[in-house]
Amino acid sequence: LGGPTDVRGFRLAGLGPRDGGDAVGGDVYAAGGASLLLPVPRVGKETPLRIQAFINGGRLLALKDTRQNREESMDSDAVADSVKRTIKELANGLPSCAAGVGLVYAHPVARFELNFSLPLVIRKGEEGRKGLSFGVGLSFL
Repeated sequence: LGGPTDVRGFRLAGLGPRDGGDAVGGDVYAAGGASLLLPVPRVGKETPLRIQAFINGGRLLALKDTRQNREESMDSDAVADSVKRTIKELANGLPSCAAGVGLVYAHPVARFELNFSLPLVIRKGEEGRKGLSFGVGLSFL
């Protein structure tokens, strides 16, 4: 989780569990954002070019495994307990979040963004990215 098409203001795979410097991914995530799109002055409302102001954030967590003996397989109760503990942990503290401004070109096939992002909250071990980023995608957060 993280990067110019989902949680702007963070490096690609910059959110979530890490092993040293490596992102290891996770099992449960929450991400969200809000954007305000405005027409570019002197260009007109008819064009697909817009100015954007945004805030977005998220968290990525690995399942919490509380078993004493990890060599045994998990039964359904252990899996349910692990999922409950992980979802509860999502609400523990602020999510990593960033805000910024940029230009958006909403082409019918893809969306192009050039943004300046400023991380506001970075959780320990995660990698924020202040500055310009360019994103091309079919789906943006």
